[in-house]
Amino acid sequence: MLLTGGRAPATLELARSLKAGGCEVVSAESVPFTLTALSRSVGRAYSVPAPRHQPEAFAWNLLDIVRREAIDSVVGTCEEVFHIVRGRGILDPHVEVFAPTLEQMRRLHHKGLFIEWAASLGLTVPSTEVVVDRSALYERVAADGLRLVAKPAYSRFASQVRIGEPDPAWVEQVEVSRAVPWVLQEKLEGRRLCSWSVVRDGRVQAHAVYPMSWSRSTGAALRWESVDLPEIDAWVERFAAETGITGQLAFDWFIDPDRGPLPIECNPRLTSGVHLFGARAGGLVEAFFGQRQAPLRPVDPRPSAVVLALVLYGGPERAELGVVEGWRQIATCREVLWRLDDPLPYLLNWLGYVVFVLWGLRYGISAMAASTHDIEWNGE
Repeated sequence: MLLTGGRAPATLELARSLKAGGCEVVSAESVPFTLTALSRSVGRAYSVPAPRHQPEAFAWNLLDIVRREAIDSVVGTCEEVFHIVRGRGILDPHVEVFAPTLEQMRRLHHKGLFIEWAASLGLTVPSTEVVVDRSALYERVAADGLRLVAKPAYSRFASQVRIGEPDPAWVEQVEVSRAVPWVLQEKLEGRRLCSWSVVRDGRVQAHAVYPMSWSRSTGAALRWESVDLPEIDAWVERFAAETGITGQLAFDWFIDPDRGPLPIECNPRLTSGVHLFGARAGGLVEAFFGQRQAPLRPVDPRPSAVVLALVLYGGPERAELGVVEGWRQIATCREVLWRLDDPLPYLLNWLGYVVFVLWGLRYGISAMAASTHDIEWNGE
């Protein structure tokens, strides 16, 4: 199997899990010093052009790897998966691309079209509208900003999200157009969770649900612990069955006391939910190849984290827990980067941070934004 997106801890976890299940893993990345390339779980690691800047060259390079390594499946794990799907005309005759179609990906990734799609299937969703005109966005925020969440239709890490903002002055500072649509969604209260699923031909093969704990602002969770939520399970299974999708589906949720689980957006790619299965969960091989009769569920009861991220970014959440409880939760986590038989990703992961800091300085953006600068997809 060929994995891309090897910069992410989740990809390292997946590579280790696939290797434990007897799958030979090869990686391809457009940045140096990736976690997956350092891992013993990967047979060979290839350097490829940046998919965002050289999409066609990226696809042809993947095809070259597919032929050279006799790859039977290509799995994109970060946002480069959109560029893999764009290159399907090059790849499809030679290898399976484990992902939805480009049209499905567009509808899933667009925060407004996804809600519209789910609603058309009769599934519960929050009130959501798409705005493509600055004056319309200004008027809606001025009239009802306190009860709205505003965000770009294509965005990541909760960047530019405005929650309950009554002052519309910020609208003048952002781009709003048909090419850069924004989404206005009802402001929800309640418990926040995430889910990650592997789906083949509309059948859920692996599935995990976890709370949004230790999150940095409104962004991703930093500590992952499995919970059971049958209502979310049923929603995901129905969405998968109705759409017949093959690929990975990750949803962000609010639990409304009256309406149940409400999805606010979808990421059709790998997320940190994979950590809940543990690096030795060989059953993920069966999940990706559609061999499960029932969905694989998390097998590791311990909470997981990149511990350094908790220490650096988890301060506000830790303060709410109290210092003693906060440090207890840190101490009881499984460090997802560390494996005694595969130590280099843990020992040398700082090299990746250096790369993104340097890119951030080069492009005048944050290190976090730089971490996806070469792979982002915004509806092209």
